[in-house]
Amino acid sequence: RYNIAHINQEGIPTNWKPVVNDYVKTMALLNDTLFIGGQFTFVNGQSRNAFAMLNKNMDTLLPSIAANNTLQPGTLINTFKLVDSILYVGGKYNIYNTVGSAFKIFTKTGGASNLPTLFQMEEVFSIDVTQGKTRVFIGGDAGGGPATSNGSEWTQALLVIPGKVGFMK
Repeated sequence: RYNIAHINQEGIPTNWKPVVNDYVKTMALLNDTLFIGGQFTFVNGQSRNAFAMLNKNMDTLLPSIAANNTLQPGTLINTFKLVDSILYVGGKYNIYNTVGSAFKIFTKTGGASNLPTLFQMEEVFSIDVTQGKTRVFIGGDAGGGPATSNGSEWTQALLVIPGKVGFMK
């Protein structure tokens, strides 16, 4: 096995065994698509920086999408939260990426965009979203914290409300 496996109901590994060249930290399933994130650069011999999509029934890699173009080598993805067709992503900030440490991937179109933010966190370890997608909760490292924004001091947790962002005190 290469950093990912499928275990059947009896606890036995199946023949499903894609080859991922470094560790997988998070996964999310939507229909027949398994999204994987971590710190890898290749899946089944094809270039994929930290994010890939696999067919859950076979170990085949699905075609690259626009979101793959936003991630550069050295990217680390720590967590996913899938809500409807939006995949919320948290990871370590990489200055060479066109997205920050928290962003979303639109699974229907393949595009990616940053969450609105006043302050970029150094690394996101946990992310959750309320029903209706009215709030996104992010926990992580503010970069040696506390950080300041508009004269206020913030700690290591971030609350995002559509159109507004603020760190929880």
